[in-house]
Amino acid sequence: MQFIAVVDGCPSDSLTGQEDTWHTFAILQAGSFRALEHFIVELRSCLKASNLQLRKWGGNASNEKQKMRNANFREGFIVSLRTALPKSQVNVLTVSCQEKVIVAAEDAMCKVLGLEHAVVMGDRQSICLGGYTRHWCEGREVVTLGPFEKVLADGHAQVISEPLLAPRKNAVIWLWMAYILWSLYMAVAEQCGGKPAWQVHFDRLANDDVARNYPGLGFIDMLLKSTTNVELTSSYAEVSLTPTDMSTPDLIVDCIAGWANESITNWGNTRELEAILGEERRSHLELHVLNGETDIRALPVKFTGLASG
Repeated sequence: MQFIAVVDGCPSDSLTGQEDTWHTFAILQAGSFRALEHFIVELRSCLKASNLQLRKWGGNASNEKQKMRNANFREGFIVSLRTALPKSQVNVLTVSCQEKVIVAAEDAMCKVLGLEHAVVMGDRQSICLGGYTRHWCEGREVVTLGPFEKVLADGHAQVISEPLLAPRKNAVIWLWMAYILWSLYMAVAEQCGGKPAWQVHFDRLANDDVARNYPGLGFIDMLLKSTTNVELTSSYAEVSLTPTDMSTPDLIVDCIAGWANESITNWGNTRELEAILGEERRSHLELHVLNGETDIRALPVKFTGLASG
């Protein structure tokens, strides 16, 4: 079975330094690209009926006209999502928690994922084979992931990846993203009675650029490959319906993440989000607010009826 996950985070994939900041991670899940494309067609059709085009959720308005344009799009997107979701074979997952919760759960997430975690002070090399190591380098706090090794039949160890270095402000969020994806994958595997091949598509991450220098993507890719032990493809979301169609799933998941994060920041729970979308969308929707480390470790991710499209 094929498993498609298109993901994005809001407000960013970096710690802000403000412990009460809410971070939301959104996943658009489908059993095939066909199912994903059908959903995009329906959503775009609904937006077109309101003379709207799909775009990103964010953007600062410099004048009242722009504020009104943003408000109209956001309202139109939610109405379109409410219409298109029940007709689709896709699922939406959002997970929200405050920055202080993510930071506090760093050790616990490493433990669950089987990553040895060490804290090292000072500008010196300290790498745990198969691990996630927090240390200081050139005056800044960083994380080294790996290198990872596997034990061969003759008992010898073979290094299978080189270590990756990332600013801790990014690495903690990437760890959280990988942990949620890992939890989701385990739920899907249990539901399917096996481990399907999966493809994870991201919007651009911090420090990743158009020159195909993708440290963020590489970091999450290594995390997932080291914890799931299954066939995995990670890339940026570029799924177009036609060669000239500019609509892509990453725009949709960006809007879902932006809407959910804005709402959670204002309300602190998911009841209003569920009410806005309506009862008939429950089978396509999982919305979670995590208030502590215990919530993260017991992330209740479950989907039913994942269709192959």
